[in-house]
Amino acid sequence: MKSTKSYMRRRALSFLAACGIFLSISVTGCSGSPDETDTSSQGTQASASTDSDAKTSSLLGDFTAVTQSGEPVDQTIFAQADVTMINVWTTFCTYCLDEMPALQALSEEYKDKGFQVVGIVSDVAKSGDDTVQDIIDATGTTYMHIIPSSDLRTGFLKNVQSVPTTFFVDSNGKQIGDPYLGAKDQDTWAQIIEETLRAAQENNNESN
Repeated sequence: MKSTKSYMRRRALSFLAACGIFLSISVTGCSGSPDETDTSSQGTQASASTDSDAKTSSLLGDFTAVTQSGEPVDQTIFAQADVTMINVWTTFCTYCLDEMPALQALSEEYKDKGFQVVGIVSDVAKSGDDTVQDIIDATGTTYMHIIPSSDLRTGFLKNVQSVPTTFFVDSNGKQIGDPYLGAKDQDTWAQIIEETLRAAQENNNESN
């Protein structure tokens, strides 16, 4: 199995060659880090925003899409867990790919506690993409990866301008807390997941 870093090094070189001189004047959509001294929050440098009503309605709206393997999905996937981590990534983002093995480990560790991970590949338009599959194989991820449909692109994703960006939603798809910009290590994510799960489950108990 090819290593993630060596694979992404080849991908990055290929991408930089394709971008050419454009990247010499703008790196906001390709590479960079918000803080060179804090590798836990590194990611593709840019801004990110969400609609003002995201926390009071389903974050992704009433969407329909397909997974990388071609299976249809919609907003009902969130009902499968108390908390879902939505990780938005791209095939050219090295920070995204570097943290994916940690996300896989966390999805397995917390799956029996009401938690799941869902990836959204924001730079790919069709399922079965070879590059996406190579990345999934290289990082060993088995959690769901969604290929965004037009409604996701014109809705939810139009406000996501930095990768990786990670959101947490409840079983109704409503956003929990603020989005997280940049990659984090496994221990940091574990702490965030535990706190988010505890708050969501306490809220569920109070509502019942």
